[in-house]
Amino acid sequence: MDSLALARAEAIQAVYRQRPDLLEAGVNAGWVLLPLRGRKRYKRCTRAFKVRITPHMAEEVESFEGVPLSDYLQDQLGLPEGAEVEAEAHLYEALPGTTVADIARGESETLGLGASDEATVSQLHPLTREAASALLGKPGLGRHSIRGLGRWNIPAGQRIYYLAIPGKRPLTFHGKWGRRRVRRLLHLNVTLDGPQDQIRVCIYISEVKAQKLAVRLRQQSHAGSLTVAFNKFIARRLPRILQGQRPRRLRIINAGIAPGQSPESGLQKLPGIVPEAFIKKVQEWLVHGFSEFIKTRAQQFLAATEDPADGVTLRFTIEHPQGLKELGQAMVEKGPSGSKVAETIDAGGQPNVRVEIFPGHKCD
Repeated sequence: MDSLALARAEAIQAVYRQRPDLLEAGVNAGWVLLPLRGRKRYKRCTRAFKVRITPHMAEEVESFEGVPLSDYLQDQLGLPEGAEVEAEAHLYEALPGTTVADIARGESETLGLGASDEATVSQLHPLTREAASALLGKPGLGRHSIRGLGRWNIPAGQRIYYLAIPGKRPLTFHGKWGRRRVRRLLHLNVTLDGPQDQIRVCIYISEVKAQKLAVRLRQQSHAGSLTVAFNKFIARRLPRILQGQRPRRLRIINAGIAPGQSPESGLQKLPGIVPEAFIKKVQEWLVHGFSEFIKTRAQQFLAATEDPADGVTLRFTIEHPQGLKELGQAMVEKGPSGSKVAETIDAGGQPNVRVEIFPGHKCD
């Protein structure tokens, strides 16, 4: 550094010592535009943060699509459940037109990044205010959550973080044509099919979680305890999908939806009591269907987990669920009042629930 640049740096530090309130979130760090050559695509914070991630923090902090950080640590990095993690957090900020892959591509190999492949991109997470508060103790370094935020559509100004954990890289498996793929995380896809009067729910259970369930099945654990674990999986994800907050995970087939109208917008316009009642019932129906499946067809689940494919897929078809037609009518403003729809849903009994299981990922 030349004498002029050194003098400027010292002057800046002197100002910050006298006016610490000028520092962003009270952190003495800057943001460097990168890459150094060519079009600038992102900023990198000049400071890395040592973090200790407790099991509670890992459950509370969310990555893209509301996935808990604990899923990433256990299912993709192979860390044991309940372990405390020592890591170093590196922070980035997107510029206009940037994707997470751009940031991954621009980073050096010394950080464990440097490519835009699937495994590398999976290691980057949104630095929301909640994540910045929990991990760094500095909520001001984060950005507010944005509905539908994903790795491939991050807005300018969104911040991202990478956790460098010594000796840990994403677990992979052989996909089609020998391609290495990062292990998938548990997720749900929901279809509300008005014409067929069905609710179809496809649940992909990650390899790690599927093997844990299989172990408990072989140990002849009580079906109730397995059902509790299943309920926990879906309870965190299903509400946001059925509230229209996860458009990638929801498909609505309804002839009354006008061309160009997003199906999820219809759900968001409903009185709060309607999606609340519907979510409660769908979760109840799914849990009941899973409980019966485990009691009567446990060997099919075990056989699927013994397949070399990554994880297992459960497909639920709920036939003629009470309230689905009324819900569809209310979404297009042609049906009964919200309170009447909620009453109809609440009064619904247990419909027929068909369950199919497949090895690997079979959710479209």
